[in-house]
Amino acid sequence: MFKTINWNEKNVDDIYDYYSGLNGDESLQFLNYLLEHYPELNIEWIDMFEEIKTVLFEEGRTDDILDFVNSYRRVFPNRYETEYEFIERDQ
Repeated sequence: MFKTINWNEKNVDDIYDYYSGLNGDESLQFLNYLLEHYPELNIEWIDMFEEIKTVLFEEGRTDDILDFVNSYRRVFPNRYETEYEFIERDQ
């Protein structure tokens, strides 16, 4: 469903509300989709990812974690450098 919505037309609170209603897999899919298609959104990418990273880690889904982190690093290389300790501390 989230692929049919133009997220540029939504405010940040709408995005967070939608995200909070998703389960773990849906959350990751949504976050990856936004990162790929709407990187200009002014959202707290790492905070949102932190909400699901622990569950992914506990489920042994390190590839999913690394895929997101690598995508984030490609899209936001400068932000990644400043947020490195928060992204990498649990891996």
